This record gives sequence, C-alpha cells and structure tokens, in this order.
Amino acid sequence: MDPGWAVKLKHKVKKLFCLKTDVQHKMYLAHVYAKKARQERKAIMRKLEIPVQDGSEDRITPED
Repeated sequence: MDPGWAVKLKHKVKKLFCLKTDVQHKMYLAHVYAKKARQERKAIMRKLEIPVQDGSEDRITPED
C-alpha cells in the first residue's frame, strides 16, 4: 500500500497530464476551425471573382 503523499502525488500528476492533453486537443480543434473558416472565405471570394492565392488550407495536420 502506498503512503498518503504518494497517492496524492499520483493524483496530481494524473490530473496535470489530463489537463495538458485536454488543452492540446482544444488547440488542435481551434487549428482545424481556423483552416476551415479560411477555406470558406476563399470560396466566397472566388465566387465574387476576387483574386485569391492558394495556401495550405486544404492540408489540415492530423491530431496525434
């Protein structure tokens, strides 16, 4: 059986790791949202016959 301090430490480390993973996931979702929003803006600009340069909007980095 682990001492009380070890149990508390394990709990804090697990909580910190889960928080880090959650933050990384939210950052990835923001990245995907920004890329898709840019794709939509470019599509609208093309419909209005406004010149648009191609970028990396079509390539969304996969989440690891």
